[in-house]
Amino acid sequence: MTTDPFRTAELRSAVLNAWERSPARFREDANTEEDHATGYYRDRVIVELAQNAADAAARAGVPGRLALRLVEDDSGTRLVAANTGAWLDADGVASLASLRASAKTAPAATLAPSSVASSPTASLTASATAPPTAQVETVGRFGVGFAAVRAVSDEVTVSSRSGGVRFSLAATTAALAPLGVLTEHVAARAGTVPILRVPFPAPAHTGQLDTAPAASSDVDLASYDTVVILELRDAAAIAAVRDQLAAIDDTLLLALPALASVHVDDDRGHRELSDVGARWIAVTRSGVAPAEMLRDRPVEERSRAGWTLTWAYPRDLDHPGRPLVDQVVRAPTPTDEPLSLPAILLATFPLDPSRRHVADAELTRLLVREAGEAYAVLALGVPEPLDLVPTGLPRGRLDGELCAAAEDALRRAPVVAGQLAQDTVVIEDEVSHALVTALEPTGLGVVQVDRSRRAAIRRLGAQMMSLADVVDALPDGLRPRQWHDLYDALAPYVADRAVREALTAILVPLEGGGTARGPRGLVMGPALRAGRIEGVHRVHPDAAHPLLLRLGAVPDDDPAVLGLAAVELAARRVGDELLDSDVDARDAPEEVEALYGLVAGVARENRVGPDGMPGWLGDLPLPSDEGVWQRASELSWPGSWADEHLDLAAVDAHGIDVLTAEVARVVGVRFDLAVREVSHETGRLDEDETYPGWADYDDYLCAVLGEHRRIDQMSIVADLDVVADDSWGAVLDAFTRDSGLRRAVLAPVRAVHDAAPGPVPREEEGLPGQALSYTAWYLRDLFGAPWAATASAADDVGLRSVLPPVPDELAEVADADLVRALGGVASLHDLAQLLTTADPATWFGFFDGLRDGEEYQGGAHERGVGRVVPMPVARIVWAAFERSCRAGLELDPLPELVVAVQGLSARIVAAEDVLVTDGPMWVQVRAVVPVVDPESVAAVAAALDCAVADSSTVTVHGDLDPQAPSTEHPVPAWIPALVPGLPATWTEHTELSVDGRDVDWWVSPDSAVHVRAGAPPAARAQAFAQAAGRWGDRYLIELALRDVTRSAELMAERVWDERR
Repeated sequence: MTTDPFRTAELRSAVLNAWERSPARFREDANTEEDHATGYYRDRVIVELAQNAADAAARAGVPGRLALRLVEDDSGTRLVAANTGAWLDADGVASLASLRASAKTAPAATLAPSSVASSPTASLTASATAPPTAQVETVGRFGVGFAAVRAVSDEVTVSSRSGGVRFSLAATTAALAPLGVLTEHVAARAGTVPILRVPFPAPAHTGQLDTAPAASSDVDLASYDTVVILELRDAAAIAAVRDQLAAIDDTLLLALPALASVHVDDDRGHRELSDVGARWIAVTRSGVAPAEMLRDRPVEERSRAGWTLTWAYPRDLDHPGRPLVDQVVRAPTPTDEPLSLPAILLATFPLDPSRRHVADAELTRLLVREAGEAYAVLALGVPEPLDLVPTGLPRGRLDGELCAAAEDALRRAPVVAGQLAQDTVVIEDEVSHALVTALEPTGLGVVQVDRSRRAAIRRLGAQMMSLADVVDALPDGLRPRQWHDLYDALAPYVADRAVREALTAILVPLEGGGTARGPRGLVMGPALRAGRIEGVHRVHPDAAHPLLLRLGAVPDDDPAVLGLAAVELAARRVGDELLDSDVDARDAPEEVEALYGLVAGVARENRVGPDGMPGWLGDLPLPSDEGVWQRASELSWPGSWADEHLDLAAVDAHGIDVLTAEVARVVGVRFDLAVREVSHETGRLDEDETYPGWADYDDYLCAVLGEHRRIDQMSIVADLDVVADDSWGAVLDAFTRDSGLRRAVLAPVRAVHDAAPGPVPREEEGLPGQALSYTAWYLRDLFGAPWAATASAADDVGLRSVLPPVPDELAEVADADLVRALGGVASLHDLAQLLTTADPATWFGFFDGLRDGEEYQGGAHERGVGRVVPMPVARIVWAAFERSCRAGLELDPLPELVVAVQGLSARIVAAEDVLVTDGPMWVQVRAVVPVVDPESVAAVAAALDCAVADSSTVTVHGDLDPQAPSTEHPVPAWIPALVPGLPATWTEHTELSVDGRDVDWWVSPDSAVHVRAGAPPAARAQAFAQAAGRWGDRYLIELALRDVTRSAELMAERVWDERR
């Protein structure tokens, strides 16, 4: 027989009497229950059963266990929920049968904390951790959650070891039947009556299986204290329960910490949830709200001033139990408040009457602030704190407040490598972990954050910088080894233009202390340890790295180190101090030793010679055997060829410790005739180009090649100005034997390209595109080239008439190419080649040598003015000179002697006595320099500073005797047909003179032809040819004049000339 320990009969009677007295109360209770079942709690039956189980465990002070079983058999489908904890009592039954009168208002017992409250916070700050034991309050606060069972069931049984209670639609309907006053109301509701207000007794739970026939044998009910059985109403109810069972996950245990485990057994299988702390990181905060914050809450809520909140985050993001998206705030069971933060929030927020939304109350704002602080603590305990930073748009009012509170707290928390985000720098570019590690000692706060978290750290105030900007911001203060590690980490990024530009100004620690801004000009390597060079800064050995070399630092054994301005300045400074001072009075300073040590390192590692080395190396001071500090380039090495044949003092080889023959060669000490390879731009003199006569040679190159032409490489033989007078034979022998020396003489110089914009000289303007080597030019000037290289007078072809004999020093040179390069002329062809270029020096040498020529095939070897020059030689001279003048030849000084036509021969004539003309008639009255091209007359005259022949300035006299009048003759008609351009008449004079000199013919300015009577036919032919401007046809005219009968023949032959 079923007992009634909870006095359900009294409760039923009270309710039925109240309804009978007031049918409106019946309707009110019915509507309220229906609202809960179909509205506020329609989908919360599992959650509410779990919440009741948690509250029972909390009141009993034991770990809660909940078993949920979906049972299907012939009698229908039931949901069985068994839990441990406090037994059902009379107050509990009264609470279940009331609208809003919860029995859970007393303080809860002290519970041993579940794993949720302790283990997740073990590594977090103490203020946020749960204590060893926690006062776990009950969750149910309103006394209405049990109404959720009405959403799926009309028959509900709750059996505990202390007794049971049943709520039944059928039994309640039967109890209402005798109450006639309610009959109409019951009928109007179509059978839907408030069954939870009418409890009936039920058997107690004895722990035996037969007491709960709906339970499965898979669930050991004996170990549970209370069993709830819901007979599911219909298919919709069954589907709803199935969905709610399937949705159970870790969040249920997180929301209800009094529950240690949940067993679920349905048609999908069996599963158990427990040990939630092993899968979640959680932070819990709790406290007591001030009374003034609760004034706007219902009375029963004001007695519950304590609050608690928990944030939870999965330990394994790949298997969090449920993705942390589309979340809601739990209070602590789910509400309809959306949550965009990527963690679970469970808090005792005050709810509005719907129990689905958080109330806008002072307590809510307190919890929001506390939630923000707790969220920051949670971030410190997760693997990637930045994953918790809110970066999207809030999904609601409460969500926006929570996001703002969380962001504010995160800004004040050291969530980025133990630092506040605002104190950190994130490099925008992708960089290595090694670089970030190397940047740690700089204090810039550089952290490595992958791109997916950049928005988060930026939101917290981190500074975003490019790698180039980070390099620019690097501070001083690192140890040299730390700089080395930083250079090593930066090296992979040097190809980036902006980074490379920033790296050029990176700080570099120096040996001896201090730093330099940028590596350019710094020296790396050990060679300087032998001594210090003032102004030359060396990278600290612990900081030395190949990156610095790429950025402009120079290895101390690289030839480029000698090109550093600081090294040159040091060399010139010690030169100023030591040169020309006595060696005995000044020991070699340490800086001199260091400089030579630097040179020794370069020489040792690169096997270099003086070629390509800076010119100032030759100015380094060395002690000489004469006891004076002298320039290295002014000394010879003891016992060398140079020591024997050059007028140079020898080096005191023991005066500098590191001075070896190898080092001496590099600094320019002479061992033999040295060949230097140089580049040059014509018209531009470099201070390093200190070869004798170099400025004059540059003038020569400008004349031959043009100005601003680049010569990439030419070979130069140095020291020709210090050859001993009796050593020229040895020098010339060396030129013959040594291929390098010989090439330096013979190889012509060619311009490769223009060094500056401007007109480029052309070969047709008289510039052949190549010039003499410096060595050949210098020796030609030295030995008075050009000179006749014919072996004897018998071999001469007239060259000795215009050229001096071979110099004594060159008499034994047998190499024809060398002789020619040094200015020797052995043939007419050589002479033509020599005079090809518009070179003032060559022409000066030629004109200057005219006084030293010999009378051609003459016995007296008359020298100077009047000497006859063979016409083949003269014609070469005149043609070459005209061509050079047309190319712009300028002579300074002007020649004193020239080769001119005088009468019927070529002679050496004083320049002041000649005229320049293209008119052959002038040879009858003056010595002239003949010009073939009329347009070249002015240029030739200008070059010689001579007058141009002008017939308007002379006096022509014909037939001074009045008794012998001149006769005017017509030009035969057939002659103009043969040679066009002739005047119609010509005048024959008994006598004809020009400026007092008798002439055979003359052409006046008006092209009138005058011929002396009795002059040979050739004279009249010459006059006609010049008048017609066709000097080349004079012989044709002469033939026609001598034999009139041949006119037709000559005209026929002339056809072929015209066709050509």
